[in-house]
Amino acid sequence: MKLSEKIAIDNSGGVALGFARLNPIPRMNSTRKTVALLSTSALAAGAARGAILYTPLNLTITGDTALTLDLNQDGAPDFQMQFDANGAAKPVIISTNSPNACFVLSASSNQGLPVTTLGTMINGSYQSAQSTGYFNKNSGGTVVGSWTAGGNIDAYVGLELQDGAGTHYAWAHFIYNSSAAAANDVDSGQLTLVDAAMETSPGVGILAGQTAESGSKPVIVTTPSAQTGFLGGSAQLSVVATGNPAPSYQWKSGAVGSGIYSNVTPGPNLTVANVNSDGARNAVTVRDLTPAKMADYVVVVSNSAGSVTNPVPATLTVAAASDTPATLTHRYSFQDQANSPMFADSVGGPDWSGSLEGDATLTGSSLLLDGTVGTFASLPSGMVANYTQITVEFWADIGAQSANWTRVFSFGNQINDSQKQSGFDYCPNAPGGSTGYQNVDYLNNNGQDVYANNSTALTNVVNAHVTVVLDSVNGDIFYYNGTNLVSTLHDNNLSFGQTMLASSSGLPMSMTDVDDTYNVIGASLAAVDPYLNATIHEFRIYQGVLPLPALALNDAVGPANYIELSADPALSASLGGGNLVLSWPAGDVNFAVQSRSGLSSGSSWATLTNVPALVGTNWQVTLPSSGAAKFFQLIHK
Repeated sequence: MKLSEKIAIDNSGGVALGFARLNPIPRMNSTRKTVALLSTSALAAGAARGAILYTPLNLTITGDTALTLDLNQDGAPDFQMQFDANGAAKPVIISTNSPNACFVLSASSNQGLPVTTLGTMINGSYQSAQSTGYFNKNSGGTVVGSWTAGGNIDAYVGLELQDGAGTHYAWAHFIYNSSAAAANDVDSGQLTLVDAAMETSPGVGILAGQTAESGSKPVIVTTPSAQTGFLGGSAQLSVVATGNPAPSYQWKSGAVGSGIYSNVTPGPNLTVANVNSDGARNAVTVRDLTPAKMADYVVVVSNSAGSVTNPVPATLTVAAASDTPATLTHRYSFQDQANSPMFADSVGGPDWSGSLEGDATLTGSSLLLDGTVGTFASLPSGMVANYTQITVEFWADIGAQSANWTRVFSFGNQINDSQKQSGFDYCPNAPGGSTGYQNVDYLNNNGQDVYANNSTALTNVVNAHVTVVLDSVNGDIFYYNGTNLVSTLHDNNLSFGQTMLASSSGLPMSMTDVDDTYNVIGASLAAVDPYLNATIHEFRIYQGVLPLPALALNDAVGPANYIELSADPALSASLGGGNLVLSWPAGDVNFAVQSRSGLSSGSSWATLTNVPALVGTNWQVTLPSSGAAKFFQLIHK
């Protein structure tokens, strides 16, 4: 047995690296030797995750011998190299019984060690695409290339280890010498394990022979894009970048078009954070938008190998929020792939995607919630922060077995993860009376509470269309079933009287006074409340108050369709059957027709009393044709 100077023999018959004692593995029989490798934990000694754990070995064994390898230094052997051990005809490497899932290369004693060359990338594609020297664990495993007789063969073996952190890729370096020995002679030749290394960062590949992180300058994969936010609302800009080691991010902002930038300062209304755990996506979120917060943004992405800045700044524009028409800011249609763990926001973009919790599932066309504990859908925090007017619209099937005090949605925060501290939520089935209640509730950070309800619970319904409005500008909170306004407003704060509901108070009924850090579909802010049993077909959030004509349009076209609201209609006219038909696009809501007989100063515009009818994708007003000249225009109500 050949030992490097870093290895000491202990009295137990095993081998220890760095003079740390290791208990030997059981002998195969009384005549076989067992060597244990890599007993010192380099990770425990300070190798950080994201580094390569490298161990020089230079151990040689001859026939009738086996040795084990503890690749990730957790005290349990992960692999075993055998040379004529248990009748192996060739040198082989196999997985041992370990707490970790270990995959090699060759799990059969008659296949031999599969080999590859120095510099080969060992990663997720290597295991299924490498053309020489790898046992494909996915297809049952034919080894391509192996040891042969005659002279020294110097080659690498790819290893893969899966622990609680993920998949780690590694290599082991061998020299097999069968000089002057017959091929596969069980008692001739020798096998040397030269060294081994493992990438400690899960999912990151390693080059065969690589002993340290080489480092790579960051590369921006997805640059920040221009965003438009609305007065009082929030906006988010994000960047996706790669680099080794993982990069850091410094966002900068400056006046639009100036080309001069300074570092942003995080605070209550501006946060910078990684969106995912690996640090590849980073975002800056700006809240409580005002015209003064319009700016150009750049981000400097850096690591020890260098830095890069997005060449074209992303402009944040702040638009005035309007209650007519309301602005659709988030739309979840649940058209994602069935069983996906995430669902997309087709309006807000990828930064506002939702995720499934518990047994929640996507069917490909809807969100399915079964009412079991912990089953709901989670939405990002800050998505409705500082809205002074908000409309939430959804279509759902709500089961007859839906329990009391479930919630279709809750936006707010909690005390000790169990109690509602502030929030805005809708309950389809609250107890009371002979038929129960629907209830929408608003509680601000000052403990002031208002609610609206009606004495008919919403259970055992299919494709129910519900629209909930919180309007601090006009001091109101209400909801519709279909196109019917069914709720009655109440004030839970008797000491406040009507002051609570007065528009002059400004703040009490605004999302400005709610910390929306916990936004969910199908769960309550109070931990004692049950979870929703329902199928959600469509879920929309608007900034502003959705006007009744727009609500009627949505009710008519259903959840699968959305006609974008507009405030710039084009009026057209046609004659037919003795009638004049005036029409404009269905997305232009809340308009009335005005007419006048001439354009001289002696005539004026008069508003017609005819109510527009929705016909197909247009609003129409039909008038008898008089034969006299008339002029028409649309006016916003």
